Amino acid sequence: MRKALKAIFFTCAAVLVVMFFLSLLGIIDNNRGNSFGFFYRTDYVSFLLTMAMVYIAITDGWVTWLGELGLILLDAYMLWLRGKTGFACLFILTFIILWRHYRRNGGVPFQDKKSYGLISYLFLVIYLPVRAVDWCTTKLKLISLKPVFKRLLMFSFPICFALNLILIYTYQPLKSFWESVPVLGTFKDRLIYGLLGLQEYPIRLFGNDIAQTVLDRSDLHKSLYFVLDSGYMKMLIDYGLIPFLILFGGLTGLLILFYRKNYGIGMMILGVLAVDCIVEYQITNWVLVLVFLVVSYVFPGEGGMKNCDKIIFRNLKPTTRWALGVITAVLLIMMSIWCVTAYRVSTRQIWEPEYNATLVVPGKFLDQDADVLNRAGEYLVAHDDSVCVVSCGDDRDSLILSGIDPARIYICEYESIDEMLTNSHSLITEEELPSRMTICAYNMQLERISRHAEVLHIPINSVTVKPDSNYLILFAGEQWRLLCGK
Repeated sequence: MRKALKAIFFTCAAVLVVMFFLSLLGIIDNNRGNSFGFFYRTDYVSFLLTMAMVYIAITDGWVTWLGELGLILLDAYMLWLRGKTGFACLFILTFIILWRHYRRNGGVPFQDKKSYGLISYLFLVIYLPVRAVDWCTTKLKLISLKPVFKRLLMFSFPICFALNLILIYTYQPLKSFWESVPVLGTFKDRLIYGLLGLQEYPIRLFGNDIAQTVLDRSDLHKSLYFVLDSGYMKMLIDYGLIPFLILFGGLTGLLILFYRKNYGIGMMILGVLAVDCIVEYQITNWVLVLVFLVVSYVFPGEGGMKNCDKIIFRNLKPTTRWALGVITAVLLIMMSIWCVTAYRVSTRQIWEPEYNATLVVPGKFLDQDADVLNRAGEYLVAHDDSVCVVSCGDDRDSLILSGIDPARIYICEYESIDEMLTNSHSLITEEELPSRMTICAYNMQLERISRHAEVLHIPINSVTVKPDSNYLILFAGEQWRLLCGK
């Protein structure tokens, strides 16, 4: 059964990695540039936390040294994505795993420098916070409070729900004590929408019909945005009192069972999940964690320190280990560079501005096909007062054939991005055309065009197009130009 769990986990992880790379390539949607195939960034971060919890569950917390490094890097990645809740939850779990490894090992692991080399120094640095906390707990004799902490952990969900209610009912916009606290202040939206939900809807046995609006929280739509972000509030107000009691009562019962069976890692995962429910509501993710956690409990693995201390290449020759280390480092650096440049190139999304503008169509120097002109024609048809600037008569004739009035099409010669921007800007000024210069180009090319526009101090907007052919070739070319600074 453990092998089946691991097979399912690594299959899901492989799909997640494939989605990540496809979203970087722009083949699947990467909403707002950082959701990597998911609808929102928070959904993506929440699923990463779910996968980390599942991995910890199927290993009973006895993760290998590579697993420990992976959890630390994943936590740093969540922080970079500004997934504050996911970062905090995974940080707690990772710290617990490192501390348990530290105490069971009798100190920092892998300190035999002859056998482990650079890994010894790496873990010496990683375990500095663990050593500091362990020293404090030893001096203050806080370890004696462990039984009390475990008893409190049994009731994590009622305690966190009560804390959620206290935060909501004591929240006062603009003058709230909680908003002045640096950490709690970042979750003020959860407090606002939770307070609105309790004020607007009664608590029913089987919930309310709530119209939740998940528009982008821009200045235009912020007043319309309403989502019960808290899992507790979502279950209580939206689904009702009965589902709320069934779910969180069942979770509390499971915690009590784990306490009686001394299943510590299960208690820790559910305790962190209880905290996560205060500010997240991805219920399907919790179900996935619960399924893996319960199956791991019913079918216990071997576990133990031997899993943590497993290093396959320990007995290899030093020269072989160094060679493997250098090759791995080079591959990681190359992959990191690829991911960074791909992210920069793919952040431009297909978007049509809802206003009249001067639409500029780049010439053949950007390797664009007829699909760009077709997109320009669609935009001009939808916006009667817009005009278009092209670089040659052939492009003008193509737009006329698509039904565009010739009086709306201007020809301005340019053979490079800089010429396109400066000549078009001059034409707009001289002819008093609509002032909003909007470039119609492939989505992956807009990053390069924007860099040139920033240097020239010319503000631009964009209508982006996804290439119909030669997608990967164009993408690789844009990555290379980005690396070369072109």
